[in-house]
Amino acid sequence: MEQIVVWAVPAAALFFSLLFFILSKVLYRSHLQKFDTYTAEVQGVLVGWQYHHSTYRAGVDGWFPIVSYDVGGEHYEKEEPIAYPKKGEAGIATVIHYDPEAPDKFYMNKEIYLRQVRVFRLASYTALFVSLVFFYIVYELVG
Repeated sequence: MEQIVVWAVPAAALFFSLLFFILSKVLYRSHLQKFDTYTAEVQGVLVGWQYHHSTYRAGVDGWFPIVSYDVGGEHYEKEEPIAYPKKGEAGIATVIHYDPEAPDKFYMNKEIYLRQVRVFRLASYTALFVSLVFFYIVYELVG
């Protein structure tokens, strides 16, 4: 029984490594689909920032930019659906990439979406390293 418990730690780390890797792949594909779909561009203005605590947006803390832009005579002022680590300046011009079929769906900064993928990949590689170290330690101790 004791050996099962000892082997559970590296197995759990390996499980989390796989989980984070799968999440990074799913996010990456989702973001690529967004980049392929949101092909139209318009000049917009970053009008402000809204901070949300982890109870909002599925456990994400951070600063969400609010942008204002016009498409086809229609005015949009929306919050980008991804958190930024720091609050930036307001009142600056920015390029908005939007879906021509649904102009209310947009993204502003491709890099912040790709950074999200890299965070999950880093977590995956870290958990994999931890699991391998624990597997080695347990193997040496238990034999």
